[in-house]
Amino acid sequence: MHRRHRPYWLSTGTETCLICTHAYVLQMEYRCVACDRGLCEQCAVIVRPALAVFCVECHTVEAAS
Repeated sequence: MHRRHRPYWLSTGTETCLICTHAYVLQMEYRCVACDRGLCEQCAVIVRPALAVFCVECHTVEAAS
């Protein structure tokens, strides 16, 4: 029997979200267009139709303006 590596999306992850501090995999990272923070998929706010990605903090400021 030969052993295969687990797919990257099933691994624990080495990056830490700067909003919620949970670990995520680098390939699944989102970047805020306003502050360029690395985010996990749970903390990313995607604004349509432009598909712009904001962190929760920058989206709150953007929505208030």
